Amino acid sequence: MESIKNMSRSIIEDYTNLRVVWSPSVKWLVDNNGLKIEIFRYKGGEANLFPEFYYITQKGILFYQLIEKFPSFNKEILKKFILDLYQKRILVDSPLKIKELFYTQNNLFENTYPESIRYDSNELDKFKNKQLNRCYYHNHNIHLMCYGEKDFIDIKSRRSIRDFNINEKISFEIFSKTISIFKQLHTKHGIFYNYASAGGLYPIDIYIYVKQDKVMKINEGLYYYSPIDNSIYLINGNETISCNIHYYSNQKIYENSAYSIFFIYNAEVSMPKYEGIAYEYALIDTGIMVQTYCLVAESAGLGCCSIGDLNFEKIEHMFKLSKNQIHVHTLEVGLKKS
Repeated sequence: MESIKNMSRSIIEDYTNLRVVWSPSVKWLVDNNGLKIEIFRYKGGEANLFPEFYYITQKGILFYQLIEKFPSFNKEILKKFILDLYQKRILVDSPLKIKELFYTQNNLFENTYPESIRYDSNELDKFKNKQLNRCYYHNHNIHLMCYGEKDFIDIKSRRSIRDFNINEKISFEIFSKTISIFKQLHTKHGIFYNYASAGGLYPIDIYIYVKQDKVMKINEGLYYYSPIDNSIYLINGNETISCNIHYYSNQKIYENSAYSIFFIYNAEVSMPKYEGIAYEYALIDTGIMVQTYCLVAESAGLGCCSIGDLNFEKIEHMFKLSKNQIHVHTLEVGLKKS
C-alpha cells in the first residue's frame, strides 16, 4: 500500500513526464447514476467532464495539460480522478497488455455456441469434434503423399505433457543445451538465430523460473536468459512463485514441472520500425520460439505444456520490467515419464 502511495505522489509531483492516453479497450457511459467506466462507478461530478475528457485523452495528453483543460473543475479532485484511471489502466502510457488488447473482441465476435462448452466436458468434446472435422470445400481434391513412419520422429512424438517425472532432476547439460537453442549465432555474415523473427529484430526476451532441486547446479530463482553470451542471470532469488498464479486446472501442471519459461515482448525493439503491427509480429515470433523449444525439448526427453493464461500481475514486480515489456506466454517444462 505504501508503494502505491509513493507512486501516486511521484506521478502527481512530476506532471511533465507522464503522457496518458485513453485505453482503446475501455468503454464508458454516463447515465442517471453518474459515470460508469467498465465495472467502475463514479458518482461525483466526474460525469460532467465527459465526453470532452474522453475526446482529449483519446489523442494523448500530458498529465498537467489535462488538468488545465478543465479550469472550473476542482483541481485536487481532478488529479485524484486522473490518477485513479491511470492506476486502473483506463488511462495508459504504454502498449496494452495481452488481455487488454483482445478483451474488445468479445463484443465483436458473434458467438452462436452455448456457454456450456466452457465447463461441460461432453459439450466441449462435441464442439471440438465438429471443429476438428471442418471442411470448406467439397469439389475435386488431390490427395497428397504422407510422410513415412521413420520421418520426422521428434515432430510426430510431440505432445503437450501435463504430468511430469518428479523423482529425478534435469541435468545441467540437458537444461543448457535446450535453452541454448535461443542463443545468438555469430557468423561472417552477421548475427543469426535458430528461428525466424520479423525484420530480424528478435524482440522477445526470455525469463526462466527454476524450482528448488529440479535442475542440477542451478539454485531456485528467477533468471534472465541472455542470448548474447548464452548465460542466465539471477534477477530474483528471494521470492518463490507459487501455484496460486495459475488457474485451478493448471496448478498441478505447475507443481510438477521443473521450470517455467516466460516470453516477454519488448516493444522498444520492434515498434520503432513496425509501429502497432509489431505487436502481431511479436505474437508470431513467440509461437515460433515456443514450437522450436518444444521440438528440441522432445528430442532431449523433456516435456512442455503451454499455459494459455495466468495471473502474471501477481509476480510482475519480480521481473523488473520496463513499461514497454509485456508478458506474452508461459511454458512449463519438466522431465517426461518413462
